[in-house]
Amino acid sequence: MKQNKSDNPDSYFPTYHSVLKATHIKSAVDGSYHKITDGQKAIFHYILDRYKFFKSQGNSYYDNQEDIAEACASVRRSVFTTIKLLESCGYLRIKAKMGAQHKSNSYVFIGELTLAVLDKSGAKSYVF
Repeated sequence: MKQNKSDNPDSYFPTYHSVLKATHIKSAVDGSYHKITDGQKAIFHYILDRYKFFKSQGNSYYDNQEDIAEACASVRRSVFTTIKLLESCGYLRIKAKMGAQHKSNSYVFIGELTLAVLDKSGAKSYVF
């Protein structure tokens, strides 16, 4: 990626191969499988990266859905859907917080994510 001298360098976060391969997320609540899109995987990676960064600094992770959407070249509705999927499957806890400019939420990962590749030959699962 070519950058101008005045541009700030882009930040980078790793993409886990098991997440890229996955087609479904397994609910920790009831064991059911839910389809996961590539856009949802990008949103998941972004939230996980930010969560790990803030946790490593001894802080809580707060973000609003509009900022997450902008960072992932997505729309707020997709961010909302992804967050609700992670929450309903028992992997993410959400706590609302009002900020000076807009509402931000605190996100905490509360369990190991189980992803699966579901195809005609059967499921292959990855614990993440």
